[in-house]
Amino acid sequence: GYGTDRNTDTKIKQIEIFIRDRYKSFLLEETKIQRDPFLEDSRIHLMVLFASPASKGIKDYDIVLLRLLSNKVNTLVIIPKCDYYTAEEIQVQKRKISDLLKLNNINTFGVEEDEDAYVFALFSGERSPVDSTYKERALPHGIADTTNEKHSDYISFMNMLDEAREDLLDLTHTHFYENYRTGMLSDQ
Repeated sequence: GYGTDRNTDTKIKQIEIFIRDRYKSFLLEETKIQRDPFLEDSRIHLMVLFASPASKGIKDYDIVLLRLLSNKVNTLVIIPKCDYYTAEEIQVQKRKISDLLKLNNINTFGVEEDEDAYVFALFSGERSPVDSTYKERALPHGIADTTNEKHSDYISFMNMLDEAREDLLDLTHTHFYENYRTGMLSDQ
């Protein structure tokens, strides 16, 4: 992934180009006289940034990436492996990340300008041999359950994605893509 070596700037640029290329191919199809009525929408509707669990927050290159992409695509920040932290540590992490996003004028999906960012804390359970689900993880001090809201924001996250699906698609089209389209057509 990006941020793991000296090519971070190049990788961030590649991510931006990937998103832009998706918009470009959509625009090329949209401007054809004979458009494909069954065109699959391959635009990126949501970019999820997984904060480094080791750093206890988001790093400088995460800020650079989010600053660059938050005006091109819907973004969310996830704290992964939240079962490694206490409930208090998770709240501190969420506050720290939310404050950094606000300080750097980075808007995340579903948040108005003066609101705090949604930061979700998630973990993956171990595969159950009984039903092949990934709901729980055995820890020395007990069982962590992805569906228990005391352990994880999984239910809130999934509900948000389910309820906001149309909003994500609409915001991508009416805001992010429209800004791209307007810019490209203005340059011609």
